[in-house]
Amino acid sequence: MGHKTLARDLIDAHGMPMGVSSGLFNTDDALTLTEAARVYSVFVKPAGGDGNGMSAVGDDAQLLQAVERTRSLAQRSLDSAELYLERLVERPRHV
Repeated sequence: MGHKTLARDLIDAHGMPMGVSSGLFNTDDALTLTEAARVYSVFVKPAGGDGNGMSAVGDDAQLLQAVERTRSLAQRSLDSAELYLERLVERPRHV
């Protein structure tokens, strides 16, 4: 499922459980990003690819830097700068 937000839309349409995330976002929407990151720690992730380049963010100070770093890496390696946020689960356990 190469494009993560499209895959998440498909999963949601079928009522399957998944973690909390945003849709695609734009760095011009810094206020929305900051509000989202205040709710919980997040990963800034490229929308395509295999998870390479994702950045963990725990506070506002790190957020815009992580967005720029992740966007740059995604553009170079995936030829797409689309990003989204995903809730960072600090101590995940698989069931």
